[in-house]
Amino acid sequence: MGLLVLASVGVQAHAFLLSTSPSSDSVLGVEPTRVALEFSEPVTPFGRGIDVYSPSGRQVARAARSSGRSLAAELDFQGSPEPGTYLAQWRVIAQDTHASRGSFQFSFQRRSQGIVEPPPPTGSGGVSAAGVLLQAISRWLHFAGFAAGFGSLVFSVLILAPEPPPAARRLVGVGILLLLAGALLSVVAQAASLGGLDPNSIAEVTASPFGRVAALQLGAALLLWAAMPVIFSSHLRALLAVPLLGGSVAAVDGLAGHAASSVPFWTTWLLTSVHVAAMATWVGGVLAFLLITRQGGAAGIPIGRRFAPIAAGSAALAVASGALLAVIHLRSLLDLRLAPYGTLLGLKIVLVGVLIWVAIQSRRRGRPGLTEAAAMAGVLVLASVLASLPPVR
Repeated sequence: MGLLVLASVGVQAHAFLLSTSPSSDSVLGVEPTRVALEFSEPVTPFGRGIDVYSPSGRQVARAARSSGRSLAAELDFQGSPEPGTYLAQWRVIAQDTHASRGSFQFSFQRRSQGIVEPPPPTGSGGVSAAGVLLQAISRWLHFAGFAAGFGSLVFSVLILAPEPPPAARRLVGVGILLLLAGALLSVVAQAASLGGLDPNSIAEVTASPFGRVAALQLGAALLLWAAMPVIFSSHLRALLAVPLLGGSVAAVDGLAGHAASSVPFWTTWLLTSVHVAAMATWVGGVLAFLLITRQGGAAGIPIGRRFAPIAAGSAALAVASGALLAVIHLRSLLDLRLAPYGTLLGLKIVLVGVLIWVAIQSRRRGRPGLTEAAAMAGVLVLASVLASLPPVR
């Protein structure tokens, strides 16, 4: 289901183009001097930002510059402009680190045919479907790594202290590997979203706001790896280090969350950070519980009962923050049925409801089960796809 939705919405973008100058499909009687674009949120150019091709296919735009939500490029015809239709293509990275690209045409004196450089094949201003798919995979790796790395650490520090078993350390190690893989794949996914996997495109991604977020995520994984001996050697140090490191990763994830024009950026940043941290604590705790108790490392029911308040609190926080984000990004309840993003969000809401019901049944038995873990895996898949798609605007 998720892959079908990806295929259908891969033509959309995250920073929405609001207006262009010259206007799309306009016929100008006066020589144009620049191309200017206005977006729904602040952007930075990817590569040149704007490419403008003359009717004969010659590049006539200088490198674009951004100012807030505006992006503009001066035109240099090196003489008189050719009469006919010009193609303008743009590629940007939005304030919320998501990639966007698109194209439009305008004409000077008369319309013509036969522009050498065709518009992107993905339609109205969208990133490639392959790029969106890679983004979803990289985000799943990151979310799963965050849960396995930091969420299981919370469980170990609060429930299994002062001597977590070796299985807990191995789970943290798996989380670190997933975080590293997710950060590295995310750079490739972002470049693919904008239509290029060449070295220059990769370099542009790493130098962009998205690249800085990926670098912070990569650094957090390496820092957790370096700090593991200290964390597991002292319960007091663990109580200080785990919230600090985990909170930092959640805050970085908040920077990559969907921005919304209806509220200040810090609102969606804070809600996304809380949502990711709460879900990681819940999912990571269940993973740690299942792994440790199935390997005979602890008595299941007593530990399950001690974990229950933490699981319930993190689940409630995840649901509350997710509900607020849904209210911000949906225009109305009809979007749950009509918009692809809303449809996936509706599926996630249903699955979270199932997960909560399964979790309640598990708590009555005194311990989580594989059914709860499977439902959590499904929620993470939907969350990864949703984080890679544009919300309803």
